[in-house]
Amino acid sequence: MPNVSINKDEFINQMTAKYGEFDFSTLVFKASKTTVKCNKCGKENTKPALRHIACTCASCYSNMSQRSNNDTFISTVETKFGKDKFKFDKLNYTNAISKVTLFCTDEEHNDYFEITPNKFLSGKGCPVCNKNEAYSTESFIAKVKENYGNAFEFPNTKYVNNKTEVTVYCTRGKHEWTVSAQTLLKGKTGCGTCSGKGGRSTERFIELVSPIHNHKYDYSLVEYTLSENYIDIVCPTHGVFSQQPKAHMAGKGCPSCGEYGYQPSKPGYFYVQKLTNNDKTVYKYGITGDMKRRVNEQSRNSEFEHEVLVERYFEDGNQPLLLEKFIKKYIESGVVSTEELPSGFTETFDEKYLKSVLEIVNNFK
Repeated sequence: MPNVSINKDEFINQMTAKYGEFDFSTLVFKASKTTVKCNKCGKENTKPALRHIACTCASCYSNMSQRSNNDTFISTVETKFGKDKFKFDKLNYTNAISKVTLFCTDEEHNDYFEITPNKFLSGKGCPVCNKNEAYSTESFIAKVKENYGNAFEFPNTKYVNNKTEVTVYCTRGKHEWTVSAQTLLKGKTGCGTCSGKGGRSTERFIELVSPIHNHKYDYSLVEYTLSENYIDIVCPTHGVFSQQPKAHMAGKGCPSCGEYGYQPSKPGYFYVQKLTNNDKTVYKYGITGDMKRRVNEQSRNSEFEHEVLVERYFEDGNQPLLLEKFIKKYIESGVVSTEELPSGFTETFDEKYLKSVLEIVNNFK
């Protein structure tokens, strides 16, 4: 854990060691409020001394951050869709919900389009090309089988277009289910009736999840929409906390409960591990208040060797939570089974995402 106090000489030595010669002629030093002039842009910045050492000038960092955000987004897109699918000459990435302009190189499209990054990365690529893609009933069924295997049968299915609802037969629940064709083509949902997404979804979710946690929690604030969308749950000991329904269904509860539970009110770490065994190498991200304990806990019953690649410390324990949520939104997670990694398997990911994850972590502020 970093030192929480520092004197003037230590501050000057650490700044010089990390960033080279610095102009300290206008330095106003106080551990909690230090003012120093940036050698690059000439602007004075005031913030805690340790924050100066961590990230230097806010103005310069903003400029670097813009370039880095563009680079990180491009890297994520190219990892998911390939290097030649899109061009980025008009890209100006600001955040996940502000539209960006991309160029689709598909010969039948070959034009610019606008889309928000979160929608783009969670979808199948160019929305214009996807909209124009035509399916027959037979090709639609073949595509759904690629996504779901034998989970569904199609005795009464008739495909018209992506937005039209189709009827499929759930082989697990032994019943028919009506859903939009587009939802099945995306491959991100199971049977709505079995999972509680159809009809009175909030009530069904509570009915399913409450016994898993021995009726411990108050679900009066829950508004269930999708298994990925965070809900508010009330812990009788620690109050309200936010969690993804799928995580709660998997047995995760209040992060402040338990000996090793993550507590956002305290400083915390975001980490990336490399997991290796004789068969494969995967990676894992996560958050913790105690790195040594968390790694020991995860490796105890794991089939992998654990190596910590990155550990970022945050004074504000909410920051690791935000970073984890951001990464979960943009990469596919959960690439190993609970048998291989009983603790933390849902945060594992493939090596193809490693570069993007490390860039996001290193540039997060």
